[in-house]
Amino acid sequence: MPVVQARVYQLGGNRGEAAVSYAIAAFNFGIVAGVTLGGLALTMGGFTAVGAVSAFFTLVAIGLAAAVNTAVSRSSL
Repeated sequence: MPVVQARVYQLGGNRGEAAVSYAIAAFNFGIVAGVTLGGLALTMGGFTAVGAVSAFFTLVAIGLAAAVNTAVSRSSL
């Protein structure tokens, strides 16, 4: 998390503090969403469903990371 905070602060420019607070809020939201979706998957489909939901959201996270990386790379050119 400290590395992410440092990079977000750097990208935030003169609004670095606000950018870091949004990043922390996003991490907390992700924790809550993961627990909620994992619990729903466990209740509805058992352990196999938890694995499937986890794999799906892992792919979503990789896609989002790639999109953000592309956007940041283009903006710094």
